[in-house]
Amino acid sequence: MALVRDDVSSYMHCAFKLLYFVQSLLKKKLWIMAMPLFSHYIREKPSE
Repeated sequence: MALVRDDVSSYMHCAFKLLYFVQSLLKKKLWIMAMPLFSHYIREKPSE
């Protein structure tokens, strides 16, 4: 049982690392995609 539990915990650890990596990648991509839209919105917005 201990072997299986170790296997599962290591698998979970890998899954979490992968999830974290994908999340950070998505955040960067979203930021890169959102930046031009954001600056465009700021430019279009009339200054009051």
